[in-house]
Amino acid sequence: PFDNEAGYEICRRRLDIKSPRYIDVNRVFAQVLSATTASIRFRGDLNVDLSEIKNNLVPYDRLHFLLTSLSPVVNTATAPYEKNTTPDATRGAFHPHNLMIKCDAELGKYISLCLMYRGDCSSHEVTQTVRDIRKRNTVVFVDWCPTGCKIGFNSRKPIAMPDWDVPAMERQVVMLSNTSAITQPFARIVRKFDIMYSKRAFVHWYTGDGMEEEEFMEARDSVVAIQREYEDAAKDSAIDDDSDSDFDW
Repeated sequence: PFDNEAGYEICRRRLDIKSPRYIDVNRVFAQVLSATTASIRFRGDLNVDLSEIKNNLVPYDRLHFLLTSLSPVVNTATAPYEKNTTPDATRGAFHPHNLMIKCDAELGKYISLCLMYRGDCSSHEVTQTVRDIRKRNTVVFVDWCPTGCKIGFNSRKPIAMPDWDVPAMERQVVMLSNTSAITQPFARIVRKFDIMYSKRAFVHWYTGDGMEEEEFMEARDSVVAIQREYEDAAKDSAIDDDSDSDFDW
């Protein structure tokens, strides 16, 4: 999922667009989708296809809401002067200002994540950088899945249209993560729903088309239930696993 509020903030903070338009936000989201689907369009020995993402990132059927980030995100004017090494791009993927949904990922625990690299990237540098990040507890995994990290590479460099504010970079990384931090936007949705529904605002448009008012509360309860399932997943623990493998290639 993508969050328009996060997209607008990325355009303002990262791309220096004072008054972002929908097209500006959509161009940022398009870069994420392009990197995510690169394995379908371009060959690579260490590609990660969409079926692998689903199989590795979704441990339970209902916990399938992924947090997405893009790194680096810089404007066209400063791109030639930006330091864009593989470790920099990797660390940037975990930066809160690069998240496509507005939330604080450090307040949650990662169930699983996938780092998808495009361009000139070194697998050795990626492995070392991610290990360093985990040692500093920047990334905290749930107890029962401590090694849930999938990494993929595609040598085809990202591109951008000439009139875009998102420049093409030598290397790029998209992170897809399944984390309990996703409960934060869910909580905002429920809170805003409660405020509007208490006033019955806009309800008549839906009931006029045949919906029952009970369906509104069923939908709300479903969102709350997913929140609780994510919170339970973050608390669960199992027998310690002595596996030495940190990554899945």
